[in-house]
Amino acid sequence: MWDKLKGKLTASTRYPAPRADKGSTLRDQLEEFYVQQERRFVQLFLHGKPLATKPDEQEWFTDFERAGLVNVKTAGLYAPCVRVFPIQGAMIATDLGSHRDADQVFSLMFEQIYIARQLDIPAGTRALELCVGSGVNSVFLSDTASSVAAVDISPRALEFARFNIDINPGNVPVDLLEGSLFEPLGATEPFDYILANPPFEPVPPGADHFHHSHGGEDGLDVVREMLETLPKHLAPGGRFDMFTWSPGDDDNSVVAKLLRQAFPEGRIEIHRVDDRPLDDRLKPFRSAKGYAAWRQRLIDAGYTTIWGVYTRVTLEGPAETVVLDNIDEVDACIAIAREWR
Repeated sequence: MWDKLKGKLTASTRYPAPRADKGSTLRDQLEEFYVQQERRFVQLFLHGKPLATKPDEQEWFTDFERAGLVNVKTAGLYAPCVRVFPIQGAMIATDLGSHRDADQVFSLMFEQIYIARQLDIPAGTRALELCVGSGVNSVFLSDTASSVAAVDISPRALEFARFNIDINPGNVPVDLLEGSLFEPLGATEPFDYILANPPFEPVPPGADHFHHSHGGEDGLDVVREMLETLPKHLAPGGRFDMFTWSPGDDDNSVVAKLLRQAFPEGRIEIHRVDDRPLDDRLKPFRSAKGYAAWRQRLIDAGYTTIWGVYTRVTLEGPAETVVLDNIDEVDACIAIAREWR
């Protein structure tokens, strides 16, 4: 009996991805709701608490329900079907945290804020985003780039990305492609700019985990696969940016070494934005089969720390590696992320 009840209590809350009609004004309506009723917006779309509507809000909520952002619990009481994040003038929807299926579309975190604040690409750039997730980065790329292609292996992520791009239209359309990394691109011209926020978490062999974060035994499986072919997709003078977590020792991350191997003549910036003891990042898997042996393999490899890093590779300039600790920028991003909790 208890096992059945526990299963019901921990079951995934699964809603369809939201949808927007052509010419939708949803972004403007969400913005109005946020500006005029910030506390109530946060209660509903960030804290996930049902909300009784006020008479002057009913038009908003009717449209929110039609788009699949909320559903009606009882007359006048609405519950969220998604989380909605205000970021850099955009409104971005993701899955609820209670969506526990492997295809969960990840909530925005510190990483997305940091990336958004670094996207200073020149006008006219041919851009590619890998591991697109909610589409938040492609929303901003489409404001400046001359073209944007965005790839994800998850159909659900692409549905969310399409919704977010539709309600936050940029200056150019985004070509959303389903597949693994460069696979769906076919024979294309190299890109001026490539951006990736790949799956990053170390996961023990055989353990189930969200697709958006499953990075293999040391968290770098997707990064290694990506870097095998990425250089040939980057145009001369191009730039590659990535946010990821990486194992390493007390001073350096492994991903810095992988980037130097992939780009022996490139200039590499490593922005160290966070670091956690290895065991802190492994805690979610302590009950997994084979945990002790997996942990020991990581320790034997010399890993003591999991680094949060934003990396930038440019193909022009000296072949050097520069390590930066952008404390002021990190603090600014943390302050924004705290508003979402």
